[in-house]
Amino acid sequence: MPSLNISNIITYCTYAFGLWYLSRIFSIGVQLYYPSLHIPLINETPKQIRSLPKHDLAWKKTHNYLVSLYTSKSEKISGIEFFETSDLVYRSQVFVPGDGRFLYENIESNNKPKKISNGLDLNINITLPSDFYQKNENSMYLYAIIHQKENIVENIDNTSSAVDVFDPLVLVTSSKLVLSRERTKDTKVQLLDEKAMNEKRVVEPQQVFHEPHAKTRVTLELVLERHRFPSWRFPSDIAPYIRVVRGSGKTPDYLPLFWENPLSTRSIHLKPLANYTKVAHKRIEGESMGSFETNVKINVVQLGWFRLCLMLTKTLAQFESPDSLIKASSEEIDNLKEMVYENDSRILLLTIIASVLHLIFEFLAYKEDISFWSQESKNDKQPEKLDDLKNSMSTDPKIIPNSSNENWKGISRSGVAMRTISSVVGTLRGNRSVEIW
Repeated sequence: MPSLNISNIITYCTYAFGLWYLSRIFSIGVQLYYPSLHIPLINETPKQIRSLPKHDLAWKKTHNYLVSLYTSKSEKISGIEFFETSDLVYRSQVFVPGDGRFLYENIESNNKPKKISNGLDLNINITLPSDFYQKNENSMYLYAIIHQKENIVENIDNTSSAVDVFDPLVLVTSSKLVLSRERTKDTKVQLLDEKAMNEKRVVEPQQVFHEPHAKTRVTLELVLERHRFPSWRFPSDIAPYIRVVRGSGKTPDYLPLFWENPLSTRSIHLKPLANYTKVAHKRIEGESMGSFETNVKINVVQLGWFRLCLMLTKTLAQFESPDSLIKASSEEIDNLKEMVYENDSRILLLTIIASVLHLIFEFLAYKEDISFWSQESKNDKQPEKLDDLKNSMSTDPKIIPNSSNENWKGISRSGVAMRTISSVVGTLRGNRSVEIW
């Protein structure tokens, strides 16, 4: 077994660092997707905590639920009065949780539910109120309520638009569809303007107008996985989103996580609803929209994806904060959102692993290049020594007869060839020194 040298130690340390880095990525993935799973050296949980009573998912596998979407100017649901001033824009068919991986349509005539793998993809037309532009508070909200079929409240006129929101198993989340946003208008004189070329060009500062923008994309995500958490030991990042209800065991059950994913909405999904004049900052009546279309997606996701998006959302919010040491522009934030949300999470994982492997092999390639060229420099000095030796021998013909000159040259060429082959073999074997002399 060849003795260890500095080159071998560097190679082994590089491999050890790569394995440690990949193991950390695997450990983080397990902690994100399976926080309550105990794996030694990867996701360890003390025995005292593992023995505590567990929180289970409040929804059973046969729990039926519907998705109802409402639009309203109210900032919150105060009670049954909310439905008197809101509009029902969509109500889905009946679903069941199943194994918690997909949307499953409940078919009463069949024991096996039908899987809807791609979730719900809806295009909803939102009509603005008639007095929308006449008030300073231009707001519009989309409320998503997940409830059972039995929670639908029949009104006096036999309409079924209201929902019993006081049921403990009901899930509610909201999204602000219309928000005031800056739109910068450049008021500088255009260089190609013929009138401006003949007159003295005056450069005016930019004016920033706050105009109502419509959100044309809303992504709602629901987590239905059946994780069992130890008593009041929820992960700290999802604890603010956890709601518990009274269950049959010692500890209460928790409701599924339901939210709007902020990473799905970028600047291109915010559409101006009105135009304003540059001088008086007044709205142009003919260029105001009375309605707009928004795309609503409802997907069932894994807990790890929910936590990953939550972590990235908080990180991007820090980049946008004026007090942050590291700041990013809105374009850079949109690029990061697109990179994370528009791609498959498995592709992102493979990209991270490939980048780690690329870093390892690139470092090893640099090390091998240094070893190769240092070996070549030694080989370049060897022919000079042979030439000096042959010159000294040629001056004294008694040392070696003329008949043996050809044999000496052959031995010299064979030695140089074997030296080169040994260098190549050493490189292929991980730079182990192979001395053939």
